[in-house]
Amino acid sequence: PFFFVIAVYCFEGAGLILSLEGSLAKEVRDKFPKYLTVTMIMVTILYISFGICGYLSFGTDTNQIITLNLYQGPGFSLSIIVKSSLCIALFLTYPVMMFPVMRILEHYFI
Repeated sequence: PFFFVIAVYCFEGAGLILSLEGSLAKEVRDKFPKYLTVTMIMVTILYISFGICGYLSFGTDTNQIITLNLYQGPGFSLSIIVKSSLCIALFLTYPVMMFPVMRILEHYFI
């Protein structure tokens, strides 16, 4: 069951697709489904290859959360840097994910 949670999280940016398609010019809009399909396939291949590399690197001791596999010994700050970067990325992409919601609310209340 944890696999499905991670798989859904990997594609959580799909909420931006409708607003992205709506902002395209009419001449390009008919090509959007093809580009979206190719992009989603490429992203899926990237996620699968990253997962396979992680599993091949750590073997059966692979944790389900990949950042838990990073070495956390004394004087080794790479894991702290990676985890901090992920937190910052999450914090900075939150407004991007809220853009379609705010646009809908703006339409109704302003």
